[in-house]
Amino acid sequence: MEHQKDNRSESHRPNGQNDQRLVKDQAFQGYGFIMRKAEKLTTALYMVTDILSDKEPMKWRARETGVDVLSDVTVAATASTSEKMNTLRIVLKKIERIVSYLDIASSTRMISEMNASVLKKEYLALRDNIEAEWSRIHERSRSLLNERFFEVREDSPLELEESERKQLERDAQNKQQNKK
Repeated sequence: MEHQKDNRSESHRPNGQNDQRLVKDQAFQGYGFIMRKAEKLTTALYMVTDILSDKEPMKWRARETGVDVLSDVTVAATASTSEKMNTLRIVLKKIERIVSYLDIASSTRMISEMNASVLKKEYLALRDNIEAEWSRIHERSRSLLNERFFEVREDSPLELEESERKQLERDAQNKQQNKK
């Protein structure tokens, strides 16, 4: 039996999803997804650039930038909100640099067009996920103070003082009983 390539697009395959829906769904996967994706992409980048000569600067620049992306994403996981947002912005710039390296390597036939295309697509999907995470963090940080934060019980100061006085009396009684 002869093997034939399935030329149907992803969206027409049984149980398949189109790329846009997949990327949209991945945006809601959370930060753990971003970390795993960065790790897999770094591994793939190493595999694809392994065929390049050790004397080729593109090999080392692409790899170094890929490792930087992975490292920055990992460090940002435990950073404060503002540090995380700054680091993710830097990661986005590094992803654009990797995509440029892949374009150059592909157009000069250092790596195959197919490998470059797959890596570019996945790095751009990672970029989209990072942008979604950045937006989510930004929105959450903007809404720390809302109207509910400033709600005050309608107890009068006299009632609060009375409840505080009763609590102090109970504490004093408990202290005396513990001494006995």
